[in-house]
Amino acid sequence: MKVIGYTVYAFTPKANGEEFTGYNIYTVSEVPQSKGSGLLSGKFSLSSQKAQELEIDPHQLIGKEVELLFNQWGKVNAVNIKK
Repeated sequence: MKVIGYTVYAFTPKANGEEFTGYNIYTVSEVPQSKGSGLLSGKFSLSSQKAQELEIDPHQLIGKEVELLFNQWGKVNAVNIKK
C-alpha cells in the first residue's frame, strides 16, 4: 500500500484527562483482480508515542510503499518501508 497523506489528531478522554496525540495515515492500494478493479483507500492510526518508538515521521512516508505489522490486539506494531 502507498501512503498518500496524513492528519494530526489530539483528544482528551474524560475518564482520565490525559491528552492523546498521533496521526491518521491514509493509504491507497490496488483492488485484487479477483475482487474488481481500481484502487482501495485505507487509513491507519499511529500514536505520537508509537511513531517516536518506531522512528517514523509521517511526512517522510508520503509517496512510499509500506507494509504494516500488527500485534495481537490489532494495533500497528511496525511500519516497514518497501524498497
